[in-house]
Amino acid sequence: MKAKIYQIDMDFRANPLTASWRTGKQVFSFLYKGSKTEIVPFGLLGKHQVDNAGVVMMALQELAKIGYAMDPQKRDTALRNLHWPGRLQLIQSTGTPILLDGAHNPPAMIELLRALTSAAFKKMPKTFVFSAFKDKDFRSMARMISPFADEICLTSLPKPRGAALPSLRAAFRNVEGPVRIFPDISGALKGALRDTPKDGLVVVTGSLFLVGQALSVIPRSLRRGIHGSPANGRRG
Repeated sequence: MKAKIYQIDMDFRANPLTASWRTGKQVFSFLYKGSKTEIVPFGLLGKHQVDNAGVVMMALQELAKIGYAMDPQKRDTALRNLHWPGRLQLIQSTGTPILLDGAHNPPAMIELLRALTSAAFKKMPKTFVFSAFKDKDFRSMARMISPFADEICLTSLPKPRGAALPSLRAAFRNVEGPVRIFPDISGALKGALRDTPKDGLVVVTGSLFLVGQALSVIPRSLRRGIHGSPANGRRG
């Protein structure tokens, strides 16, 4: 179709500047073809989300050329207030914090684990609550998670699509810590919170369906906060 192509880190750049796990927001810079750098507020965490926002900013540059300009203030308000439950969503009150991310394939898991190596989480003991559908590459994800996990809590997703618990257990055979099996997400979360110290972290991942189940059983009083961020956040 002879369309122009604009590639991130070649034709435009979007770089994270500051991020706050307390508010669930970050700030990034955007630069396009030598133009003045813009500082943009953003309501999602993760470098991969900054890349996505950079694509949005680039698209807005092109739309403006053909008469569809957006007011910068409205743009910033939209990006600042963006809310995506289950994507690096931190829930934290007075107990052990819970991080929910619906990473359901290896590329998404890479981004989650990259976040877990940040200063906010790097030294925290981590318990993973995990499940997956059998048509997903859960074995590769298990190998990726294993070096980061002090404990694994497995549960099953609905049949016929959910991966069988014996298959999930076999995928985590190289974990040094305990691997526990629970019949449902409620039991898995209770077990994880019981075993993980308050200075640790419970990570719910492997499936957006699983994250949705977790959100359905976590009390709303704990889910209050700014865009799913901790109600009484202690970590910046």
